[in-house]
Amino acid sequence: GLADLERRVINVIHRKSFLDDPTRALRAARYSARLGFDMDLRTAELLPSVDLTTVSRDRFESELELMADEPTALEALRLAAAWGLLDLGENELALVARAFELLEGDLWSEISTRSAVLLAVADRGEAGPLPGSLDYPGTPSRASALAETQSPLDLLLARAAGSDWLDRWLAEWRTIPPLITGDDLIAAGVPRGVAVGVGLEAARSAALDDGLSTREGQLAVALTAARSTEAEKGSR
Repeated sequence: GLADLERRVINVIHRKSFLDDPTRALRAARYSARLGFDMDLRTAELLPSVDLTTVSRDRFESELELMADEPTALEALRLAAAWGLLDLGENELALVARAFELLEGDLWSEISTRSAVLLAVADRGEAGPLPGSLDYPGTPSRASALAETQSPLDLLLARAAGSDWLDRWLAEWRTIPPLITGDDLIAAGVPRGVAVGVGLEAARSAALDDGLSTREGQLAVALTAARSTEAEKGSR
């Protein structure tokens, strides 16, 4: 071991090391990135035989979580991909790098974690394809409705993939609630049911898209939408 340290190489103890525990290959990538060590030639020749699909899900995820905690996590991931341990291309590696950058900033820091990102991109087919960018749907209210259907991790990955409008949703639009409730509409004579939801949605759209910031104004918009819905239902 001392000789390997002096040579600055990562080396297995015996030729069946990766067969006994395939996760050692992931640890090799993590240590190589952390220490700046090269892979010993004999050890490198064993990498094609590594089969991580034989490892339990918990152990696989545990190794990736440890990798994500490293300051050199991106380099470790790049090595794991280059060695054929993980099926990742340049696009996936770039996506991880951008997601990590976002997590370092104040705006996105609480949305998800580095380990969640790493698990998403390195998943062995369990979760399906990665989510891509989300096209801006035209208005803040529609954008908010779309964003609210996504998981926090998917939102982070979409932003990393180029959906810049999500910055405004996160910093501004999601913090603008309607100033009225369903009880306000019911008190004004709107029957419980679909019309109440339609009214609240109209009030929220007016707040987000038109800047309507008074309770009275939002209530008027909501009542108009709710009563229109009731009238349409009654005419059927």
